[in-house]
Formats: sequence, structure tokens, C-alpha cells
Amino acid sequence: STKQWIEDKYPVGSSSQYGPYHGRGKDIIEQKINGNVVLQFNRFFASGSTQDTIFRNGNILIDVINGRSPMGDNPPGIYEQMLSTFRFLE
Repeated sequence: STKQWIEDKYPVGSSSQYGPYHGRGKDIIEQKINGNVVLQFNRFFASGSTQDTIFRNGNILIDVINGRSPMGDNPPGIYEQMLSTFRFLE
């Protein structure tokens, strides 16, 4: 499943081969965007954090990543606007 893939690839609060990676937040949230099911979670690094939105298109997993600075800076609404206009191809 997509959730199991996330859990395997991004362990909660542990180190990985990528060095400055500090781990994933424990919550994986299921949401619907434009009628499509997506999973969202946060990852943490020495240089900031990301909010990942993953969805499946056939046999392909697509990860849309919203990066944030160590201060959590991020223009409000940009990420949500991008996700709301994303086209899901058949």
C-alpha cells in the first residue's frame, strides 16, 4: 500500500542514508483533493522541513513536496493552490 511505502521509505524520527534527515512525523493523514485520495506527512531535516503529498496514478506514486526553511517560512496558500489545480491523468 502507499501508506506502507511511506512508512518503509521514511522512518519516524530516525537517521537515513541522506545524512541530515532527522525523520518523519508519525502522522500520515489521508485527504481528498479534487476527489482523489492523497496521503500527507511531514519530514524533518537539519535545514528545515517538508510537507509531502503522495498520490497514486496507476502503478506510479507521485510525491509533491513543499519545502520550508528552518523557521517554517512558506508563502501562505501557494502549496494548497498548487494541489487544488493539479490534474490527475487517466
